[in-house]
Amino acid sequence: MRLGFSIYVSFIGPSIIYSLLLLVGLYALFFLVLRSQKQVLVAISLFFLSSGPGFFKFLRDLAHGYSLGTLLNPATQVYYSRLADEYTWRAGNVIVGILLPQRAFLLGMTMSVWAMVGLLLVILDEDKDRLRLSPRQQNLVLGASALLVGLLPIAHMHSFIVLFMVTGAICLAAYKKWFQLFFYYVIPTATISCLLVFIFVSGGIEKSDFMRWFPGWTAEPGLLPWLVLWAKIWGLMLPLALFGQVLLRKRTPVIQAFFGGFFLVFLVANLVLFQPVTWDNSKLFFWAYLGFSGLAAVALAWLWRHGAHYFSRFDTILLAVSLAFTGAIELVRLQAMQERDRPYLSTQSEISLGQTIRAETAPLARFLTAPDHNHPVSVWGVRPIILGQTTWARNYGFLIDQVERDVKTMFEGGAAAEPLLVQYRVSYVVISPRELNLFAADEDYYAQHYPLAFDEAGYRIYDVRSLTQAQ
Repeated sequence: MRLGFSIYVSFIGPSIIYSLLLLVGLYALFFLVLRSQKQVLVAISLFFLSSGPGFFKFLRDLAHGYSLGTLLNPATQVYYSRLADEYTWRAGNVIVGILLPQRAFLLGMTMSVWAMVGLLLVILDEDKDRLRLSPRQQNLVLGASALLVGLLPIAHMHSFIVLFMVTGAICLAAYKKWFQLFFYYVIPTATISCLLVFIFVSGGIEKSDFMRWFPGWTAEPGLLPWLVLWAKIWGLMLPLALFGQVLLRKRTPVIQAFFGGFFLVFLVANLVLFQPVTWDNSKLFFWAYLGFSGLAAVALAWLWRHGAHYFSRFDTILLAVSLAFTGAIELVRLQAMQERDRPYLSTQSEISLGQTIRAETAPLARFLTAPDHNHPVSVWGVRPIILGQTTWARNYGFLIDQVERDVKTMFEGGAAAEPLLVQYRVSYVVISPRELNLFAADEDYYAQHYPLAFDEAGYRIYDVRSLTQAQ
């Protein structure tokens, strides 16, 4: 928007660009390791149609007389890939559950995929059937990959964790190029990432149990419940991926290590909870699913060519459909979403208010607001607030219990509020239906003691700088 683009272009444009780059990057990545266009297309399709056996419930509902139009209508709010109550698994399809609602994942995955493409392009360069690079070109490609990975801690930390494991496995397997990889990939990656972690992340995590041992993820204790969990979430993907890994036993150690790295990601995500909210480990699981999709493509190709004694080709097709059917249902439902079904982040008047705040207040002016994820002050005004969405704040490792109590006291006004307003260096206090409903804010106190700076879209914003001497 600061470059003059409209809100629509500013939101949608980068996502379109990242999506196209991701598609091309996935094709390049899988072609480097699979060397089969058909398997590449199958792998990419399985990933974007990621799901589980939820289509059985869909077929059951059809058999019970529900119309196809009803079941595919998102307004019915029937979800065939979610197991939120049982396993806190909130979406089975990567597009619906992760790539669309969490744009940082799209950016992180795009950067990561291209980093792996560069790394493998150099390591696999000895294959005469592949593009040959000069030593200088190899070093430049490794440096570009190192830059992409090094930036991941501030772009998408979960993708950085994945790349640490997957590219670490690749580098260990590429023992003939250890010297080159160490100086042109490992050292630059470690230098950039450590610097960014020190500047932007270090000291920000306050919770002592931010990461914790969490074996089995959300399954009940025991091996069988854990196997049932993944059978319900992913269907036959895990056994197919294991079979695909076995089929690659004669391939180069680097390619085996590449796919083995995704098993390592899957294992670690089943043992360690990386953030307090259990669903956030799903980002690691979807990354593992990407690698498993490539292995499943290998397994399906083998069954198509050699499985006649056990499977007919029709059985192989059914197996592939079982991996993609539920995801296809979710994507059809997504496309069928009507304007009235879409949740709105903000109203036009709230956007206008935010733009007014951005134009008429200091960039570091602090606002006391309700802790909503879509509050116009933070979203459109781009101004600091005292407390953001509380679930997110806790999930990022902040200890906010005292801040929550202080925010409530400040909204209640009176003598108890004034020292806290000074302590938190508040410049403006926002009172709208949000603050009135959540904190029973005492607007009379602020109206009697401080000037009204803004009154727009149902938001009344009081200037308390005369008390706090803030910006």
